[in-house]
Amino acid sequence: MSTEKILEVRDVSYWYDSSKPVLKEVNVSFCTGSVYAITGASGSGKTTLMSLLGGLDTPKKGAVLYRGENIAEIGYEKYRKQCVSFVFQNYNLINYMTSLENVMLTSKTSPLPFLKDVGITEEEARRNVLKLSGGQQQRVAIARAIAAETPVILADEPTGNLDEKTSEDIMRLLKEQAHSRSKCVIVVTHSKSIAAAADHTYEIKNGSLRADFLLPANGRHAIILRR
Repeated sequence: MSTEKILEVRDVSYWYDSSKPVLKEVNVSFCTGSVYAITGASGSGKTTLMSLLGGLDTPKKGAVLYRGENIAEIGYEKYRKQCVSFVFQNYNLINYMTSLENVMLTSKTSPLPFLKDVGITEEEARRNVLKLSGGQQQRVAIARAIAAETPVILADEPTGNLDEKTSEDIMRLLKEQAHSRSKCVIVVTHSKSIAAAADHTYEIKNGSLRADFLLPANGRHAIILRR
């Protein structure tokens, strides 16, 4: 499994209007071949950090680097299209389309193999997504992210609406993308069990990102760069 530093958050601060900073001089790097979990209380800045990593928002101070280049210089639209893909808690599927049609939005080839890889049958793939269970819809969302063939997958509470067994299955799929296909997978989660399944775990607290010394299932501790 090859690894490289692919994303870097360098001295990033973020605030809304003139309020207290949500993030304060955060420094951290993310590599391919690993799953990262970001935890923290509601309102701590987890989703803000994901938005910055995904190029959906811009830091008030500092920079997000992709393979050493400021994503602002790459261009946000180009970065979002070519470098990162997203998995959301509420799936964000187009509800008048089938599973196949949803995955075709990002796939450069036939979407069916991507759906089969995540456990969706051909019959299910041809159904309208609203006729699928929550777990099946999230699998379709992951297939869509995989089909985009970006090096980075950002997953914001991907198991938030799912039962424990389905959550484990979804996390297993995301880990497979990191470990077998050398992708960088970053997951925001409230779930301790999901965080424990990651290779590295972080916690946002009082605007700072710190190591969470919860021991992941694979036996490795989180390591973090911080000021």
